[in-house]
Formats: sequence, C-alpha cells, structure tokens
Amino acid sequence: MASLTTIRKGAPLVAAVIGVAGTSLLPIASADTLPNGYNVTCTMNGSQALCNISGCPRVKGDEAGDVVHTLFNGIGQVELSKGCNNTTTDVRDNIAGPFTLSVQGCRKHPVGSDDCGPWSDYKFTPPQAAQPAQPAQPAAPAAQPAQPAAPAATPPPPKDAIQVNENQADQVSFDVHNSSSIDAQCNYNAKETRGLDVPATVTQNKSVSAGQSVTFGPFPNPVLATYAVTISCSGTFQGQPFTFNSFQTNVSG
Repeated sequence: MASLTTIRKGAPLVAAVIGVAGTSLLPIASADTLPNGYNVTCTMNGSQALCNISGCPRVKGDEAGDVVHTLFNGIGQVELSKGCNNTTTDVRDNIAGPFTLSVQGCRKHPVGSDDCGPWSDYKFTPPQAAQPAQPAQPAAPAAQPAQPAAPAATPPPPKDAIQVNENQADQVSFDVHNSSSIDAQCNYNAKETRGLDVPATVTQNKSVSAGQSVTFGPFPNPVLATYAVTISCSGTFQGQPFTFNSFQTNVSG
C-alpha cells in the first residue's frame, strides 16, 4: 500500500515525506551507502533538496527498521515512515549551501520502547547554478589615425613692456625700465611748445637691455616754457622689428 506523509515538527526547514512501495516517484541518482546500511542520495529541484532514503538494514538482531529518523545539520529530528520495500524522501526547502543529513533506522513497538540503530551522516553539496552565457562583446572600433598636432599659437610681441617714471623737483629726469626679454633702443625727444621765439628740441638715444633700466636726464626745469616729451622704444621680435609702447607728457616751468 502506498503511503504519503507530511512532517512539520521543529526542523530548521520544512521536511515532506513521500513513501512508495518498491520505488520513489522522484528521480534517484547513484545512492551513497551509509555505515548503518541505509542508502541516501540527494538531488536539487530549484532551491529544494530531495533526499531519497532506501535500504533495509537490521536495527537490532533480526529486526528491520520500519521508520527512519533524520536530522538536518544536527538539529530538528524528523520521523519518516520507511518499510523494507519502500523508498522515502526527505524534502528540504530553501537550500542555499552544503548540509549534512543524519539518518537513523528504528523499529516501532506498540508497547515498550522502540529499537533504534546507529546514526550515520550523509554530506551533500548542491551543484552550482548554471551561469547565463555572457553576450558577445562588440568589437572595439578601429583606432582613429592620430591627428596632427595643432601649431603652437604665436605669442604677441611684448608691446607694453616699457615703463617710464618721471622725476621732477629742481631737475627733470625719466627712469625707463624694460620688463621684456628683448633688448630695446629708446629715444628721448623734448620739443619746446611755449617759450622762446625759436623752439628748442632736446633728443637722446639709449639702449635698454632686457630686464634693465636707464635714466634720461637730469634736465634743468624749463623757465617760462613748456616742453612736450616723448619717449619711444623699439626692438626685434622673432626676426621682425616692432615698436614698444610710447610715453608722452608735458613739462612746464
């Protein structure tokens, strides 16, 4: 007579039992024979472990077991009906890793204590879930030819590199500083615009090396006259002549 029993008594996971005369309804892989004579094999069905228990060892003298006890990782004993001609199945849900199923056979007695044989352990490691195939990676685009480097921008000439400082007390002088990296030729021109009938003009020329200073003067302060003073400098930048900034002022007395 086939029997179907469901067990729920304190095990860490739900255990369901299927017992069928002669054979199990579940597929059975090659069984491991435990030291106590029972054959155990576990397979996976999704996250559920199906552990088939077969065999008919003697549990005491000539007595064969008619139930088996199971422990899941040493806890939660479950009793499953198991005759000699039956295969029973211990079902464990939510399996995420290896476990040990301990099995013990017993002969039930209506009066007095049951006779039980020794415990034996069956260790099971679930197979790894098959990994989905990775999609083929697209081929890397062909390398683009290197673009020619853009020509470096040509720096502008240092036109504003000449600074002039006017000094005027009893005499007049002009300090000229060249803050560029280019030598300069500077011209001082003072032209009388008011005063004597014959206009007078004063000129001087001096070289001002890169980063250096020179002084034009000192000149006497004009008496009853006005002079228009212009200081202009020039140099050569990248092989071409150019003119720095110029300085203009009026000096009166």
